[in-house]
Amino acid sequence: MSAVNLQELVKALLLRGLDLPVIETLVQNLRLDIHAHDREAAFAAALLTDATRQFGSGIGDRTCIALAVKLRLLVLTTDRAWAKISVFGLTVELVR
Repeated sequence: MSAVNLQELVKALLLRGLDLPVIETLVQNLRLDIHAHDREAAFAAALLTDATRQFGSGIGDRTCIALAVKLRLLVLTTDRAWAKISVFGLTVELVR
């Protein structure tokens, strides 16, 4: 998971009323491999803008997609629009 997407997760949990120590414990228990959003990641995500714009994808979405393509990993999502995104190396599975 990208640090950008971790930020989105933490924000969402804070907005739902969870306390930071609880969130930190939850994240730690998930044993996520967090990847820095460095210069290379920023450029890779930005280059996806044309391919993802029509599906309403934002910076977090493009960051996730770019990291998945780089690591050759399957993307799990509930966002049906992602199934329509055509990016070389991207594999998407809808989970509901």
